[in-house]
Amino acid sequence: MDIRLIARVLFLRAAWRRRDHWDAARITAHQEHALQELRRATYAGSEFYRRHHAGLHDAPLEQLPSVTKADLMENFDEAVTTPDLRLADLENHLRSLTQSGGDPGLPWKGRWWAAATAGTTGRRGTFIWNRTEWATVLASYA
Repeated sequence: MDIRLIARVLFLRAAWRRRDHWDAARITAHQEHALQELRRATYAGSEFYRRHHAGLHDAPLEQLPSVTKADLMENFDEAVTTPDLRLADLENHLRSLTQSGGDPGLPWKGRWWAAATAGTTGRRGTFIWNRTEWATVLASYA
């Protein structure tokens, strides 16, 4: 049992419940700040997004070119913001989990949670989260 992960999920749920009472202006301000932080981190860490959004880093979202699942999977190694993550390694991990009946709830390399779509559209999507991000995913389901 990962006590740190459980504690983070519970913290997030409590924090998000307090947001239920925010007015529209506070929600908008929070969303704008979160978007600025996301864009800052993305452009700092992802060669793919720096190139894909070249000249548009401050443009409104509706002006940005779309990114399809195929685009993301074809450029996975350049899209992720952690340089030591590679799609081939991640796919091998997921394949190993499936073949061995491993526990997907245990972090890969002690720090990553991973999943993939079934690929019914022709290309499967592969996703990975660190502890903080995984806690956010879990809290969003709770």
